[in-house]
Amino acid sequence: MFVSVGRSANVENIGLENTDIIVDKGVIQVAANFQTKESHMYAVGDCIGGMQLAHVAMEEGIIAAEDISGNPQPAINYNHVPRCTYTSPEIASVGITEEQAKEQGFEVKTGKFFFRGIGKALVYGESDGFIKVVADKKNQ
Repeated sequence: MFVSVGRSANVENIGLENTDIIVDKGVIQVAANFQTKESHMYAVGDCIGGMQLAHVAMEEGIIAAEDISGNPQPAINYNHVPRCTYTSPEIASVGITEEQAKEQGFEVKTGKFFFRGIGKALVYGESDGFIKVVADKKNQ
């Protein structure tokens, strides 16, 4: 069994009540460039909710720093961020799920390949698991 209770943003008792920064549902609200309602203050990472991953926070920080220096960057496409859970076997994903693709109106095609069909996986005794690809039939 895998149980995860999540995390919460550290936004209490840090002085935000003395600003115009908006905290909604426990996270700081930001624009696409990570600017808060206080135009000279930015927020990135776990305190803004979303994907609580170090590599995501790093990219958010870069985008905020570039914006501050007058070099605006394109917004992050969070659908392109790889995610991983360190279990045995490991769980990883990138993109959207089959259900999300259907909800977004894609004509979905899926494929699944089990690790037991990979010689190297058998050699290492790591044949549990599979790869699932979710694609749009129109763009195969």
